[in-house]
Order: sequence, then C-alpha cells, then structure tokens
Amino acid sequence: MTTIKDNNAELEYRREEDLFVEVYFKGLPFTGKIISSYPPIEQTSYVNGNAHGDYIVKYKDGIIREHEIYDNGRFVKGFGFYPNGNKMMESTPSYYRYWNLNGAIVSRFQDGKHYEYYSSGELKSFSDKSNTEPWQTKYYLKSGEVIYTQMKDKMVNGTTERLIEYDNELMLNNYFNLLSFENPELKNESISHVENHRIHHIWMWFWEVFEMDQRKYFDILNSLMVHSDGEIIKRVASIISIHRFHSYIQPENKENSKAYHFIREYTKYQNENFPDRETKRVIL
Repeated sequence: MTTIKDNNAELEYRREEDLFVEVYFKGLPFTGKIISSYPPIEQTSYVNGNAHGDYIVKYKDGIIREHEIYDNGRFVKGFGFYPNGNKMMESTPSYYRYWNLNGAIVSRFQDGKHYEYYSSGELKSFSDKSNTEPWQTKYYLKSGEVIYTQMKDKMVNGTTERLIEYDNELMLNNYFNLLSFENPELKNESISHVENHRIHHIWMWFWEVFEMDQRKYFDILNSLMVHSDGEIIKRVASIISIHRFHSYIQPENKENSKAYHFIREYTKYQNENFPDRETKRVIL
C-alpha cells in the first residue's frame, strides 16, 4: 500500500470542504494511506480517491484519540477516547453517546431526541424538537423536578424569539449548585455547547430577578462571590464591573477577597476602554 505525507506536492484535495472524498495523487484517484506531517498524528486510508476504512488520530504518546470508519467516503461509525484510553464518545450518522472521564454516560442522541445526564445518572435535560408540544427542551434537577423549559423558537416581526419558562422558586433554591460545567474534560468537545446553553439560561434568569426584585438579585451576586468555582467568581466580577454595581455588594472580606481582586482588575479595564458604557439602572 502506498503511504504518503499530507504535505506531498503531488497530493490534491479536489473538494476542499471535505477531505474524505475526491483525493488525487499524481493526477489519479488515490489509493493508499495519508499521514499527517505535523501533530496531531493523523492517518487516513483511501480507495479510489475516497476515504475507505480507518481514519485515526493519536495523542502525542500514541494513544488513539479518534477512530472513524468510512465506506467510499461516507462516515459509518466513530469513537473518541480520553488520554488515559477510556472511551469518550461513540457515534454513527443517526446517534451518538458521550461518557465522562469516570465512565458515566452524560449525553445521548437517538431517534431525534437528545438526553443529558448528571454524572450521578439522573436526567439533566431532554430535548425533542419534533414533538407536537410548544416546548423544545426541559431541564431537570436531580430530584426530577423541571427547573426551567425552553420553548420552541418563534418568528416575531422577522426576528427569532426564544422564550424560557422558569420555576422561580426552584431556581432560587438551586441556582448556586447548577452553574458549574459538570464535566470539564468535555469542555473542548462539540457536545459542550449543550452544557453551555444550560448554564447560559441560568445566568439570563438572574436578569429576570433583577427586573422583579433588585435586592434579591444582589443577594445572588453576593452569594456567588464566594463560590468555589473560580470561573463563576470571574463572571460575577465582570458583571459588577461592567454595570458599576460596586455600591450594592458586600464590602470586601476574607471570604470574597478573590472576587474583589477580579472586580478591581475588570473595573480598571472597563473604565479605561469603555468609560461611557451603558449600565443597568438600580432603584433600591
């Protein structure tokens, strides 16, 4: 079998948006194996110009990171692995599943339905865009209660409108433990957008609280200033800095000193670069 590097001057990808079809070498459909010249280590098998057989990507130490199987240029099945060799993902054109580093299934798509799970196994969200109901995605507490629901998008005056219906009492009692990205080992994977959307909706709910009860809103910010997740502290510090909320939060103390470090840093940046920025109006 012919093996060449992907930087070979006589190698030609005739369909640049899809490197698994119409690959030519010396003017003829290529049959053989192409290996990457630079990391990550990749190798792809071709028959008559189309990917056929294995596409493999390896970590620097040689452990397989991705393994996909192709049939005449068509994707058949794929697997993804963590650096320790544990399975991360399995997919076909019609379904996929993701596991966290500890081997717990955390995401599944099948038959047009998408399921997300807490690491402890409870259902975190369920999405079904094809149902006949007005809702698209429901988000759950570990107890099984629906904490908020994303309704199907609607077009209003030519603009897409997205409505989230929250259970305010459940949100108020549980927001603190729902803001962290539960499986950080998946943050750079394509599936991460689902978890990011879930967290984004919670941050958006805080602004709904701001409109309903500003004192409660600042209670929430104060609670998050001492969160164990540093990324949450940074985001709160950014909000305070952008909207000049300094007068409405607790004074600096031992517990919130980390937040104040970022508040000072971000405030300096905002004031130097956006001195005339729009801010939320506070009425207490």
